[in-house]
Amino acid sequence: MWNVVSGVAWRTLKNALTNPQIFLPTMLFPLFFFTAFAGGLSQLREIPGFDFPPGYTAFQFVFVLLQSAAFSGVFTGFGVARDFEGGFGKRLLLAAPHRSGIVVGYALAALLRWLVVAAVLTVVAVVAGMQVGGGPVDLVGLFV
Repeated sequence: MWNVVSGVAWRTLKNALTNPQIFLPTMLFPLFFFTAFAGGLSQLREIPGFDFPPGYTAFQFVFVLLQSAAFSGVFTGFGVARDFEGGFGKRLLLAAPHRSGIVVGYALAALLRWLVVAAVLTVVAVVAGMQVGGGPVDLVGLFV
């Protein structure tokens, strides 16, 4: 089963990383929304009653992080549809001894794809001045 999982995940990630039209929307949409919401609406932290100690940037970061996970899943789903429309899915179903490995492989690829986007988004957020209300353990806990 793990051969199928690793093969499907590797193929999906390779396709995503070698085709910019597949990977760039997953990366750019969350960065755009983070810039628009955290940068353009940053003065909202001055509104009386907005009491979030880490600041508005951290408040928006969580939303954009969840949004990036959704984008990674959606664009991986587009890749799955492309595989099945192009006939690769039928060959994969015939060749795989455990079909559950196909599903796990696509899910693993989506997770790894999201981890890349989340890492870039976190670096951008910290550089943009996001205050982490805790330590590295709390930041890792946010991702888990």
